[in-house]
Amino acid sequence: MISFDEDNENIISAIDISNRTWIVDNEGDGDFNNIQEAINAAITGDVIKIYSGTYYENIIINKENLNFIGIDFELGIGSDTGPPIIDGGYNDSCIIIESKQNSLTCLIIQHCANGTSNAGIEIHSNSQLISGNIFFENNVGIYIFESEDNNIIDNNISSNKNGIHIFNSNYNSISGNDIQNNEIGISLDLAIYNIIEENDIFSNSADGIFVNDSWYNTINGNFIQENNIGISLSISRINDVFENVISENTKGVYLNLACNRNNISNNNISDNILEGILVEGSSTNVFTNNILNHNQDGLICDTTTFNEIKKNTIINNQQNGLVLSNSNKNIIYKNTIICNKFKEGILLSNSNENNISLNDISDAGITFYDSLNNLIIQNNIENSLNGIYLSSSDDNLIRENTITLSNFDGIYLGSSFNNLLYHNFLIDNHRSAFDINGMNNWDNGYPDGGNYWSDYDDSSESAYDYFSGPDQDESFSDGIVDEPYEIPGTGSQDRYPLIRPWGVPTIPLRPQGSAINIHGKNYKYSTYSTDPNGDLIQYGWDWDGDKAVDEWTMQYKSGETIKTPHTWNEEGEYIIHVKAMDEHGGESDWSDPLAISIPKSRENNFLFIRILFKNQFLVWIIDALINLTLSN
Repeated sequence: MISFDEDNENIISAIDISNRTWIVDNEGDGDFNNIQEAINAAITGDVIKIYSGTYYENIIINKENLNFIGIDFELGIGSDTGPPIIDGGYNDSCIIIESKQNSLTCLIIQHCANGTSNAGIEIHSNSQLISGNIFFENNVGIYIFESEDNNIIDNNISSNKNGIHIFNSNYNSISGNDIQNNEIGISLDLAIYNIIEENDIFSNSADGIFVNDSWYNTINGNFIQENNIGISLSISRINDVFENVISENTKGVYLNLACNRNNISNNNISDNILEGILVEGSSTNVFTNNILNHNQDGLICDTTTFNEIKKNTIINNQQNGLVLSNSNKNIIYKNTIICNKFKEGILLSNSNENNISLNDISDAGITFYDSLNNLIIQNNIENSLNGIYLSSSDDNLIRENTITLSNFDGIYLGSSFNNLLYHNFLIDNHRSAFDINGMNNWDNGYPDGGNYWSDYDDSSESAYDYFSGPDQDESFSDGIVDEPYEIPGTGSQDRYPLIRPWGVPTIPLRPQGSAINIHGKNYKYSTYSTDPNGDLIQYGWDWDGDKAVDEWTMQYKSGETIKTPHTWNEEGEYIIHVKAMDEHGGESDWSDPLAISIPKSRENNFLFIRILFKNQFLVWIIDALINLTLSN
C-alpha cells in the first residue's frame, strides 16, 4: 500500500507552487466542493489540492500544466479521513486528460464505467506525470491513447480488468508500480519505444505483461510473479526483455505468432508451472544468458526458424531442458543444461538444419526424432541415459562431442541412415555405441579418421598403432588404431578409430633454454604446439618436475613459438615440462623434460672459469684483450 505522507513527499515538494493554489473540499471548506469547478477556474501552472473525502465525478482536464495533489486531511469539521477518492460511479472514465503536462498524485481513483476505453485515467495528450495514486476496480486503471512522454510512477494498481493499457502510444515510461490482482497487469498495443521497468507485477489472472503488435519496447528489472503468463508477446518485433525475475507463473515468457528479432536476455525464469520460455511460430529471436530453473520445461520452440539460444543456464527443470519441435535452422550454442536424471537435455522432433554446438549437458543427453541435416558439434554430455540418441533421423553430422558416463549408450542410432560421426570422444560409457541398421558412417575416411573409444585405446584392448595409410599397412604410426572398431548392431565399423582423443593440441616441443643457471636470475624458455582446429593455445609449465601445472600462460596462436620467463631462488637440480591446452579445455600430454642445474653458491664463484675452460675461443679473446691493455 502506498504511503501518501512519506513516499510522495519529494514529488509534492518538487511541484512549483508559485502559481495560485486552489482548495477542493467535498464539504465546502475550500474554494470548491468538486474538482471540475476548480479545473474550470484554474489557469496554466495552478495547483489544485484535493482534501479527504469521496468525490463522485467524471472529470475532464483540458488545461495544461495543472498539478493535482491529494491531501490526507480533513479540512473542516467533518469526519473524512484518508486520501481523497475520485469515484466515477460506473458512468464514464473517472478522469480524462486532454491537455499536456499535468501531474496527479496521492489520489484514489475507482469505479469507472465498463466500456472498452473507460479508465480510471484516460490520457489523450503528452507529458503527464501520474504518481503515487491508487487505481481500484476500474475497467482499465490507466489508459494511454495516442500519447507520448508520459510517466507512470509508483502507483498501486489493483482489481482492475486491465491495470495499464498503452495503445498507439510511444516513449512512455512505466516504473516502480505495484500492479496486482487485475486480469492483465500491463498491455501494449501498437506501441513503440516504451519503457516498462522495475514494477512489481503479480497475481494477475491473465498476463503480467502483454505486448501485441508493438516494436522497440524495453521491459527490464520487473518482478513478475504468480500470473497466468509472466510476459506474453504476439506479433511483436525488436523488443528488449532483460533482467526481469519471472517466477511462479503458469508460463514464464511466451512468444506467439510472428514475434521476430526480440532479445530475451539475463532474466531469471524459475519455478513456473509449465514452460520457462515457450516460442511458437516466431523467428530470428535471441535468447541469451537467461537462468531457466525448476520449470516443467526450460525452453520450447515450436514451428520456429533462425532463433539463437545461447549461453543460457537451464537447470533442474522437471521434464526437458530445451525442446525444438517442427523448428528449423536454429542455433543452440554454449548453454549449460542440467536436467533431472533420464530426461532430455536437448530434444528435437521433426526439426531440420539446426546447429547444436558447444553445450555442456549433465544428467541428460541429446535426442532426435524424425530430424534431418542437423549439426551436433563439440558438446560435452555427461551422465545421461543415452548421450546422443537418434530415431528415424537421417543425414546429421555428429562430430567432436565428448560423451562420458552414459548409463546405456554413448551414441544410439535407431532406424537412422546416412549420419556421419567422427572425432567424437566416447569415454567410460556403459556401452560406447549401438547402430541398429548399420547404414551410417562412423569415420571421415583416411587420414581424418573416426572416433576415440576409451574401450579401444591400448594394447590390453588389442588396440595397436604400428602402421599407417588407408589400409593401415604402411610403416610408422599415425594416431589411428590399425584394426577397425566393431560397433554393436548390424555390422557397423569405425574403420579408423583414434588411439587418442582428436582435436587436442600436439605435445609441445621440449622446452628450449639455458640448462645451467644461477639462482635468483631470470631465464626464458621457449616451446610451441599446434592445434588441429586452429584454436588458441595456452601453455602450462611444470617448473619442479612433479607434472603439476605451476603456471598457465596467456593464449597464443596455434604454432606460435612462445617464451616464458622463470626464476629459481634455490640451488638444486630441477626438471621442467610443458603441456598445451586449447580454448575449449582440450589438453595435450606433457612434453619431454629438460633438466636444469642451479649450482651451489661456492660453485657459482667458479662458474665463469668453468665456462672459459669449455670455450677455448673465448679464452683467446680475453688473453688478447689483456695483452693489448698491458702494451698500452
